[in-house]
Amino acid sequence: MWERFFPAVAETLKKKYGYDSIPYGNFVDRAKPEKGWRNHAFAARYGNNYAGLRNRFTILVENYANADFKTRVLGCFGFIKSILLYTEKNIREMEEMVKASDLRTQTSYFKKNFALEFKNEKLLELTIKSYLFKIEKIKPEDRHKYPPWLKGINAKKTDTLKDYKVDYFSKAVPIKSKPLPEAYIILPYHDKIIKNLKSHGIIVERIRKPIEAAMENFIIEEIKPAQRIYQGHIFIDIKGHYEKKEVSIPQNSHLISMRQPLARLIPVVLEPESDDSLIRWGFFNREIVSQWSGKPASYPVYRLIELNIPIERYQE
Repeated sequence: MWERFFPAVAETLKKKYGYDSIPYGNFVDRAKPEKGWRNHAFAARYGNNYAGLRNRFTILVENYANADFKTRVLGCFGFIKSILLYTEKNIREMEEMVKASDLRTQTSYFKKNFALEFKNEKLLELTIKSYLFKIEKIKPEDRHKYPPWLKGINAKKTDTLKDYKVDYFSKAVPIKSKPLPEAYIILPYHDKIIKNLKSHGIIVERIRKPIEAAMENFIIEEIKPAQRIYQGHIFIDIKGHYEKKEVSIPQNSHLISMRQPLARLIPVVLEPESDDSLIRWGFFNREIVSQWSGKPASYPVYRLIELNIPIERYQE
């Protein structure tokens, strides 16, 4: 996408429709634009990232906020037409890439590591067409009108145009990872969780007979609700560690194998330390806190590191 798709689309958009385009992002520091341009929206909850986790091409389209309405509409129209023109010319190759990605994910993704934390590094260099900025301190009595990340300083654009040649920070580099299992097992009576997994298209199987096997279970040490509401939800931050032990898994438990095309999405929702895990979104609130003591309870999801035992199962 970065090496071929976007450069070709940007060229068509400029030559055929007369509009410029840049990668999504904001200045790292509007008071000092030369520090760079940054996209930090890496979470799976964003639609473009989510589609990528499903092994599909995905593009986020946004418009320049200060452009007039007509320019924004025609610019967006030209961008979409440019995308379609490129896709029409390269559709067969793109189809083959998608099929290959599905197959590769199904057969080998479980052998990789899953990134729990990462840092944002330079991806490429680009030129941002912008303005000179006027820096103003926000009066203490007016700070409630502005977002806290401005830290008391407001950068207002002037009428003087200026191009900034900067680094683009949009490369997620893992700094904390965990090896993936071959499968996850969810104990019975978690219909809400299973319904959510199926709504994504993830294949869920039911275990016919009880099994015993060495598995990893996440031991919760701390549960901390977020201090503010995010789009109608309160995130739950979890701290803990994994322990490996012999576990008895009852009949009618659910098995989610990592040998499937949507394997990239599975740890996103089932690894408790993932930014968009179901536990973080509050789906396990009834299970992870003991009713009367208020202490952390068990996380009812297990990691089966090696699928080397016979398991009678069937797809639901």
